[in-house]
Amino acid sequence: MDQYLKGSQLANDINKINQIAPKLLMAMKEATSIKNMKTYARSLANDIKKRTRLGYGVPYTGSSRERLLPLSQSYIEQRKGNIAFATIGRGPTRRVISYVPNEIGGTRRSPRSPDLSNETSPTKSNLTFTGQMLNALAGTSGRREHGEVYLLQYRRGTSLTNSDIARLNEENGRPFMYASDLQIKRLTNLIRETLLSYL
Repeated sequence: MDQYLKGSQLANDINKINQIAPKLLMAMKEATSIKNMKTYARSLANDIKKRTRLGYGVPYTGSSRERLLPLSQSYIEQRKGNIAFATIGRGPTRRVISYVPNEIGGTRRSPRSPDLSNETSPTKSNLTFTGQMLNALAGTSGRREHGEVYLLQYRRGTSLTNSDIARLNEENGRPFMYASDLQIKRLTNLIRETLLSYL
């Protein structure tokens, strides 16, 4: 009798699984659609932007966020507009000089005043000067189960791309284009909520 009841219970369990499996597969397909993958990627891009603007970077995917290195005093002065830099000479004699705006060699020279974003301050280390690089963070998807966070390339007033600036920041010890452990957790929760909404 017990074996009969166990066999009957197993049959009922298998029947329930067979009933829910197609619905679960359909929910998984919808949750990982191109439309939803774009939503997840855009959410992560915005999350990375916000975290970096708060002054935190991430050395590698899945690690904890870390304070970005502080700015050098000379760069702070440049951001304040107190000093500027110029490249002079060509070839082997080429060098970079610093000078006080409007006071170079007895003549008035007026470099472009710092176009500092309102998302930062002269002393704040948050990878924001004009704000172009972080504002260029975007998320997209071109196929199911695949999302991508990337930088739009164009920058005003320079031949460098936003990727060039990001790479220079990383080389100088300020990596930021990675998802932290908390960001991965938030993204996982978003995907789970989306999946459950289809069940």
